[in-house]
Amino acid sequence: YIVAVHGPSRSGKSTLIKSLVRYYSKRSLSKIGGPITLIASRKRRLTFIECGCDTASMLDAGKIADLAICIIDIRKGIEKDTFEFINVLKTHGMPRVIGVLTFIDEFADNKRLKKTKKQIRRRFWGDLYEGALLFMMNGIKSRLYLRRQVITLHRFISNKEFHPTEWRSRHPYLLALTSTLNHKSETEASVTFTGYLRGYHLLQNQIFCIPGCGVFPCSAVASKHDPCELDATAAKSKSNAISKLGVAACKIFAPGSGLSGIELLEEGIYLNREAAQQNPAAKTAPAYSDSSEDDSDKGAVTRANEQLETGRNGIVVLGGVLPNELLLTNLLCKVKKHRWAPRVLKSTEPLLFSIGWARFQSLPYFAIEDRNSVRLRYLKYTPENMHALMCISGYAVAPQTGVLAMKYFDCAYEDWRISLTGSVVELREEPRIVKKLKLVGDVESIMINTAYIKNMFNSRFEVSRCVGAKIQTVSGIRGVIKAPSNDSGSFRATFEAKIQPNDVVFCKAWVKVPV
Repeated sequence: YIVAVHGPSRSGKSTLIKSLVRYYSKRSLSKIGGPITLIASRKRRLTFIECGCDTASMLDAGKIADLAICIIDIRKGIEKDTFEFINVLKTHGMPRVIGVLTFIDEFADNKRLKKTKKQIRRRFWGDLYEGALLFMMNGIKSRLYLRRQVITLHRFISNKEFHPTEWRSRHPYLLALTSTLNHKSETEASVTFTGYLRGYHLLQNQIFCIPGCGVFPCSAVASKHDPCELDATAAKSKSNAISKLGVAACKIFAPGSGLSGIELLEEGIYLNREAAQQNPAAKTAPAYSDSSEDDSDKGAVTRANEQLETGRNGIVVLGGVLPNELLLTNLLCKVKKHRWAPRVLKSTEPLLFSIGWARFQSLPYFAIEDRNSVRLRYLKYTPENMHALMCISGYAVAPQTGVLAMKYFDCAYEDWRISLTGSVVELREEPRIVKKLKLVGDVESIMINTAYIKNMFNSRFEVSRCVGAKIQTVSGIRGVIKAPSNDSGSFRATFEAKIQPNDVVFCKAWVKVPV
């Protein structure tokens, strides 16, 4: 199973992962540099990934996570990034979600602490479901959370069953644990990824989609030695506690995390001299530090390094694409503007979409069903507090696939980033979206119930396309366009009664919007 640990900056994500790794493997991590795979029980293997507040990490982790742990700093409450991550999980197949409250030991007033916990619990339940679990991490020792609280969290992780979403059960996917770049020439290169294959089995000539990069063919597949192999012959026992596995069974694979100065790679075991020669005084630093308390230059460098490490340690997901999903077509989706989005969305305004495995940019066309599905009427803006239809160009996916769109992808954007959410309704090669057109003309001459109208069209061809269309005067007299009278756009029309020379004639029509 994949466990995604998400939380704002300096909320305790790394500390929680290090505490769980210490409990499961009896080893200490100096840093977290990518996915960490370990044995949690006799029949359960866990892969921990640290998910930051950048949009790419949240989207990738939300699509593959079996369990999402939301870290909540009780001093600040549930922050915007946590709400955004919960919305991503809801759109891309809701996994099991739990919350972990940190920094509880900094509350001296028990009455205020109890009130704050109650408020956070109600807000957390409101966005998820009533009864969602919240775990407490009270206190820290040796830069790790207390063992008894880690054991409580371990019991939930080790005993609960996590069921995959429908999308993941139909598609093969792989979370890259290691990657190797092989240069073939100046313009060509190949990348070798190593990881556990999940979901559906691989197809022949399988094509993978790397979110944010594109679609790539798979040249070869080979099985590797499992560094965290489960004991298939273990007898069934009532308890799967890690304490009964023994030290020899506490396997862990964390190639980029510098496990006690040792890095495990595909070729063998390597000693990390930088970790071994680390200044001992650095290991005795406070468990929590705030870069804002440092000098301005030092704090800026620290924040820049944090952003750089977040980019380096970002997860790489290889999502298997089915043969019928390589077709570029028009997707008709049912969407709704998020209630916290700062402003309404406009048609043909570029948005960043996340549908299936792919992330791409497209131009949306909003519409609404008119007169019992007779037509799709074009909308210039998204309606408030109601669903609308949206047509975009993208890769073919199955109906009911989640759709999420963002206008601003950068994590430096302080406002709410998710613009709209919804699902795919159907695939249409040529979606017929129409908009209302009102043409206005003047009376040129009148002969009883027949009249010649000008200034409504510009050419004979335009009149020919509208022969037989219904027209009407401002006074309510109805008529029909009969034939063009000259090349300037004038035409002959008949009415049910005689019209006046100063009447204004208009024609209501529906025109197809080019998508």
